[in-house]
Amino acid sequence: MKRSGLVEGLALLAAVGLALWSVLPGQSSPLSHLFEERQQPGRKEAGDAAARGDSAGDVAGASEVDAELADMFGVPAGEDRIVIVKSENMLYWFERGRLAKKYEVATGVQPHYTPEGMFTIANKIVDPGGPEGKPQLGNRWMGLAVPPERDRRSSGPDERAPAGLKYGIHGTNEPESIGEHASGGCIRMHDEDVVELFERVDVGTVVEIRP
Repeated sequence: MKRSGLVEGLALLAAVGLALWSVLPGQSSPLSHLFEERQQPGRKEAGDAAARGDSAGDVAGASEVDAELADMFGVPAGEDRIVIVKSENMLYWFERGRLAKKYEVATGVQPHYTPEGMFTIANKIVDPGGPEGKPQLGNRWMGLAVPPERDRRSSGPDERAPAGLKYGIHGTNEPESIGEHASGGCIRMHDEDVVELFERVDVGTVVEIRP
């Protein structure tokens, strides 16, 4: 048999094989997975959502809400940012420009106690109470670099504020205060929440505090 005839014969056998496969009950083409991969991008994400019990509508709706919040707060695409809204006593954590988590917090007992504006995380401290023990600080501290002009709890320059040693996001030994205006100016979180956030936030992350 000539080479061209051999090639044609093999092609014919392959075509017959595929045709027979397609008519066998309960069978799919051995090439079908190739088309499925092209026709169903994001199957892993859909599968993850299904495992959580989310419908396609839930996932799409959540994405729309995330985008709306990012636009409303002016969070740039791809940026990590914390936004705290004092009137709501809520902290919003944006990861790579998308809302990743929101937490209920406690803010200043007086409106001017918790500074407002754009700040950064100056430091991260585990067990900020130290050996002498200050349980009111909980088990994690993320200090805010607050410039003197934004520190309204001081009659003069307080070097602790820009160093991230006066105002911070921290845990608490008064969990009942969460959701209230109860602090001396810091942002209190439940201990388990501040541990979770602590692991995800880097020094230098932008923190915006709104009224």
